[in-house]
Amino acid sequence: MENFSKIESITNWTDIEKRSDFIPILTIQNEDEAKNRLKQIIATYQISPKVRCGISRCQTKHNYGYLVKLDTNQEIIIGKDCGKKYFGAEFTTQKNLLNALRTEAENFKIIQETYEKLSGMKDNFNKIIMPSGSIGLYKIIREIKKLHTGNEVLDYWMIRELTNSNNITRSGEITQKVYKTPEEIEKERELKIASQNEVYDANSDQSKIYIEPTKIVFIAKVVNFEIIYTTYEIEKILKYFQEIHINIKDPTKMTKEDRKKLVKKLREYSSNLYEIENFTKKANILLEEENISKLEHVFKERSSKEKIRKWAKTIRRETA
Repeated sequence: MENFSKIESITNWTDIEKRSDFIPILTIQNEDEAKNRLKQIIATYQISPKVRCGISRCQTKHNYGYLVKLDTNQEIIIGKDCGKKYFGAEFTTQKNLLNALRTEAENFKIIQETYEKLSGMKDNFNKIIMPSGSIGLYKIIREIKKLHTGNEVLDYWMIRELTNSNNITRSGEITQKVYKTPEEIEKERELKIASQNEVYDANSDQSKIYIEPTKIVFIAKVVNFEIIYTTYEIEKILKYFQEIHINIKDPTKMTKEDRKKLVKKLREYSSNLYEIENFTKKANILLEEENISKLEHVFKERSSKEKIRKWAKTIRRETA
């Protein structure tokens, strides 16, 4: 088992200041005086407020840097730029090694803490995808897919009509093209003439001015209809959870590379959980009988309308 306890990261200035070999300033006249004086990088630090660099020729204030041991066993603090400038390749080599070890230590800790919470994470995930008294996510996906591919409930021709229809938008607004009344057409002519600063005379040639005979009227809105286009992404996220819940394990039984990959994937956990929860809530509203049955207005055939109404009634009979 890896031991990361010696990888130090200091966050308190007092912890540096009280060290017996620490000196606040290393006085040097030029870069050559510092060559070959680095013995070891002891630790990183991240401190607020800012502290001054330990090289006399610099003393730039900074928050993040390195505590280093010199060839005299004295210790100073130094930023990464001065470390490279005064201690050269040896500093860069040690810095990279320390940073790699620190990252690995952080990865180990993240996985260890996550592994200890795994049971609770799974329980929470299951509550989100199978909410009490609501339709579960797997059934939601099955039902929404019926709007994409011909099936025993909604046949091929209905799906084709729904997909190609100009009567419904991706956001669920349903409209229909209807004929205007003679009164509406006459009113439009009058307004058109008025916009030209003329007085409309119905007995003149003005009455022959062409007016588009049809108009688009709003019929209904299917709330949350837009989510039917995100089902594929939700299935990918479901696969993510299936895999990651298996891959979270005791970090001592994982390779360094596997820990690195897992930590990278864990960064997506919270956002993916939110996407799943948000989709499930919206889909339950979408699939309410009163809401989803509005799709009947897209179709012309009575039989198609009846199929939509019948399907809407059956969705919530089983919620799993």
